[in-house]
Amino acid sequence: MTVCDIVFLRKSTGSLDLLTEARVAQRLPRLRSDLSALYGAYYVAELLADWTEDYDPHPILFDEALDALRALGLDGGGEPGLRVMRFELIFLREIGYGPALERCAGCGGTIGEMGWPSARQPGEWCAVDVNRCSANARALSARGLALLRTLAATDESWRRSADRAVRGEVRQIFGSLCDLTSAATSRGCCLIWGDER
Repeated sequence: MTVCDIVFLRKSTGSLDLLTEARVAQRLPRLRSDLSALYGAYYVAELLADWTEDYDPHPILFDEALDALRALGLDGGGEPGLRVMRFELIFLREIGYGPALERCAGCGGTIGEMGWPSARQPGEWCAVDVNRCSANARALSARGLALLRTLAATDESWRRSADRAVRGEVRQIFGSLCDLTSAATSRGCCLIWGDER
């Protein structure tokens, strides 16, 4: 995988576009030697291919994907798992499936130290009355909720390493959302996170 700058002519008839110029802007050498990083990069590309439309720009999503691919592909880019979880959270938010991390999407109650994400309804979290908001909900620890909030932060605090057990707990939440939103994206979840699920 590489990052390229391209010039192409878009065909209005629906036929293939014409690529007139391509220049490698950045190589991602870590992807040749680190299988977890490669799977993470493939997963980022798969999410984008499956869930975005051609010629429908998403600048925030593009910038986050480029940052994720660079972090995965360059030496010193940090943990692949944590970087991909950050991308997933931003991705889910941008396509309208992001979880509400402060207030329950079902009843409007404030989420306290514990949250209960629902595998049935994305964005449905509740610490007020989990039984009223979702029959399929399961508990998320305070540390798991804190990691989700950190991953959603706009600063660089999410880049710090997280405890393996907490990452595994959050990974299960993303796995549930992947299963909920598409059978295709759940394949990638299994490939990248096999030992944390």
